[in-house]
Amino acid sequence: MRGLNPENIDEKVGDLLFDSLKAEIREKLQASFNLYHNVPAGTNYEFPGLSMNEVTAYLHGDFDAVEHLKALYLDLLNHGIQSECFLRALEFVTNGGGGMF
Repeated sequence: MRGLNPENIDEKVGDLLFDSLKAEIREKLQASFNLYHNVPAGTNYEFPGLSMNEVTAYLHGDFDAVEHLKALYLDLLNHGIQSECFLRALEFVTNGGGGMF
């Protein structure tokens, strides 16, 4: 990590963990949409008018809490397309990115 020093190590490690969890959520969510829409292996479901980043940003919102992201990830990991996380994302995509709840 660039610029790592004793004064900022906690912040840098926290940022790395946060970014890693967001990436894992994005990957699990993409896999869930692929499964739900029966997309052939090697391709990804394409969201009409939305990007995967927009969908995942909707799910984790402005939360900076690692525990919140961890809960989203574990929900997707343990329950897949039956997870509350996926169902919220599906509704968001179905509404074209609107209908925040």
